[in-house]
Amino acid sequence: MKYSSRCRCSICAKEGRFNIFYSINDGFLCRECVGKLKNVCFSRKPRAFTMTGWKYNQEDKSTILKNYTVKQARQRLEYLEENQKLKEKFKQTKSSKDGKLIIDEINRLFYIKNKEYEIFDLNAVNSFSVDRVYDKRQNMNIYELTELRLMIELKHAFTRYAFYSLGRMKWYEHGKIKKAKDSGKETLELLHELTKVHPGKVTKTYCIDRK
Repeated sequence: MKYSSRCRCSICAKEGRFNIFYSINDGFLCRECVGKLKNVCFSRKPRAFTMTGWKYNQEDKSTILKNYTVKQARQRLEYLEENQKLKEKFKQTKSSKDGKLIIDEINRLFYIKNKEYEIFDLNAVNSFSVDRVYDKRQNMNIYELTELRLMIELKHAFTRYAFYSLGRMKWYEHGKIKKAKDSGKETLELLHELTKVHPGKVTKTYCIDRK
């Protein structure tokens, strides 16, 4: 859609100048409503990625939003509102040793510990693995290991991946690398025990200008 001098948010009806709105397929979203959508594979800046393994779309906001509809935005916001109600019934019975994966074995639920977490069903876990992240050195055609992540692929209508960092490091910090690997191995074993799904192979992500 084309910008006009003033816009109205298709979700909350807020009005204002076009520069505080994002254009979507059939309307506009204000910055506050885009922020509420959470985890729709947004990155703050466009990134160039070469990837093997997992298929996580990290295109920039404008590329994703141009195909996003008002109906999809409303459905996701409704889902997130309902998801918050699960926090009332969540009873922690177990956690990973690093304390980042919190589990309710009674209700078969889990979440990744962060400020505004989303609760997921253990039965929706499709696969999980450790992802090795390589960043390109500035002004050099060389990639170096900078992070290990625990990736959980979900059979989910709105959130395809749940993931968290096992550790950030320089390629030569062998102690940190070992600690992150051990943490990942322990969490994979825990997920296997709970879901009976076998861990996937280690994947690799190569990043250019990651912010």
